[in-house]
Order: sequence, then structure tokens, then C-alpha cells
Amino acid sequence: MALTGEEAAVSSAIAAATLSLPVGLISLKRRLVSKSGLVASILVAIISGLTGLQSFLYVLMFYLSSSLLTRLKYSEKSKKGAAENPRGRDWRQVLGAGGVGTFFFAASFVSSLLGDLKFSAAFLVAALTSFAVSNADTWASEIGSLSKTPPRLIVKPWVKVPPGTSGGITMLGELASITGAALMSLTLWALSLHLILAVPSWAFISSSACRVPAIIFLVGWLGEILDSIIGALFQAKYYCPRCKVVTDKKLHKCGATTVFYGGFRWLGNETTNIISTFTAALCACLLYLMYF
Repeated sequence: MALTGEEAAVSSAIAAATLSLPVGLISLKRRLVSKSGLVASILVAIISGLTGLQSFLYVLMFYLSSSLLTRLKYSEKSKKGAAENPRGRDWRQVLGAGGVGTFFFAASFVSSLLGDLKFSAAFLVAALTSFAVSNADTWASEIGSLSKTPPRLIVKPWVKVPPGTSGGITMLGELASITGAALMSLTLWALSLHLILAVPSWAFISSSACRVPAIIFLVGWLGEILDSIIGALFQAKYYCPRCKVVTDKKLHKCGATTVFYGGFRWLGNETTNIISTFTAALCACLLYLMYF
């Protein structure tokens, strides 16, 4: 007997919780996430599952690819001061990357309960796009920091910055960003071919052939560019008097205390991520409502 939309949503959420727990515990053991990051990640997984098992698998692809790249040549990135916290991502970083997507997954689920399937599908597209932005951004950061050429501020190409500085880009990093967005687009396309525990919103996406994956790719990549621009123009920057470089960090890798250089003191990396992912998600949502 076929499941109703509500039954499929609950079944998918239970499946997401069941599958995310062992993945999370392994990640905790390998220090990919902290304890707070583990709790936040499982919540993201369960809420994504409310919009279909495909949504959870899509988020899982983002998590696995970004986690693997975080550990890629970790010691080399650590020497450059561009590595993630060795204790793993905490809840702030998890919500910075996935908070907007989680919000739109929840909005999609509520819309489906209210019977508004068009908006439910649009909010789902917004959620998927936000994770494409996060994946593009993570790939750009983790691979770009391995570039042999120093990053330059996207809005001031003549200014060199240390690897890992928000707003700093390299050719290698931008190629990685495009690849990261493309991976999520291809993942969406593959998942839409075989609907398991399908909810109506995913059925809408599946009927759109390659058009929705194209939006995911394009807006996802442009969202990463926006993230770099916001990071360069508005995110808090500090100056190391010893190394004479601009950095995101109050304490530079050399051990010197930096001085405030520009931007907004309250605007950190996680907030920048939220702004860029929300903007890109909203754009994708509007594109879907106007042209689908």
C-alpha cells in the first residue's frame, strides 16, 4: 500500500535519524565534528529527512565530501594556518553551513502539510541550493588553501592574504568551487531518477528533468562568489604587525596578537556563510516560482 505524503515524511525522517547516528559517531571518533557539532548535524539530518529520504542523502553527500576534503593534506594546511579546528566542527560551524538549508527544509515540510505543493517544492529547491553553496565554499577553501600561489582578495586582486582568509581566492580554489557545486547538481539529478519514500515536493523536482539541477549548479557556484565578496568587504579583518599580512584571526599563526583592520567586528565566518547561503537560496526559490 502506497504511503501518504505525511507517512512518507515521517518514515524518511526516521530513516535519516537511523542512518545519521552511526555516521555521526564515526565522525566524532575521527574528530570531524565535536559533540555539539554531532548534535547539530543529527538535527539537520532529521529535519532534512522530513522532505524525503533523497534530501537526507543529498545532505549526506555534502557532509562526506566536505569532511574528506577537510582532512586532505591536513598537516600542510595546518602549517599555513588554514586548517579547521583539530577537534572538529562545532555547532556554530554546522549551522553556518547548514542552518539556512535546514530552515528551508522545515518550510518545505510545513508547506506540504498545508497542501501548498508549489511553495513546498520551491522551498525544497532553496534548501538544496544552500547546501550547494556550502559545498562550493568548502571545496574552494579546502582545496584552494593548497594552492602554490598566494590567495588575493576578490575585490582587491593586488592584495595578497594568507590561505584560509575569507575573501581570498586562487585559481585552484575557484575551479574547486565549480566542481563542488557541480557535484551537488549531479547528486540531485541522480537522486531524482529513483524516488525512495518520495514526498510530493521531490516528485515536482523529478518532473523538471535537468532544469532544477542546472539552477542548483549555477546559483550554488555564484553563492560561493557572493560569500567571497561579503567576506572581503564586510567580514572582520585583522592585521599582523609581525608578518605584515591581513588575516581573519585575532591571533595569527606566528603567535602575534593582531590589530583590527577593517570590516564589521561582529561579522565572522559563520555569519558570512549564513548571509550568502540565504541570499542564494532565496534567489533559487524565486527562480523556481517564476519559471517552473
